[in-house]
This record gives sequence, structure tokens and C-alpha cells, in this order.
Amino acid sequence: MKTLIETNPYLQNKEQAKMLNARSARTSCGVEGIVASIRSSSTAEINTSRSDAVLDRMRKRLSKS
Repeated sequence: MKTLIETNPYLQNKEQAKMLNARSARTSCGVEGIVASIRSSSTAEINTSRSDAVLDRMRKRLSKS
């Protein structure tokens, strides 16, 4: 059986795969409300405004059913 990297055309290019995986991790963290704790001079910031909007729409749909 082939791996996901072998079958997914978006993951064939290593640079693009790295960028897409990083974006996926950031958006997943935003949806889950995960905040990174970094102990260096740099800070991590995740904009969850879009995630919050999606969550609100999901709650509205669920309340109707």
C-alpha cells in the first residue's frame, strides 16, 4: 500500500508539503483553541476569528436540529 506522501499530489513537492503541513497545524490549533507557550523572546499568535465564526455557525445549525 502506498503512503499518503506517494499518493497525494500536494505533498509531492517537499517545500509545498512543508508549507501546507505548517498551515494545517496552525489552523487546527486555532480551531481547537490551542495557545502555544514559547519560552523565548518570540511569541506565537493564532488568529482564531475565523475559527470562532465557524464554531458559531455550527452551534446555530445544531440548535436548529
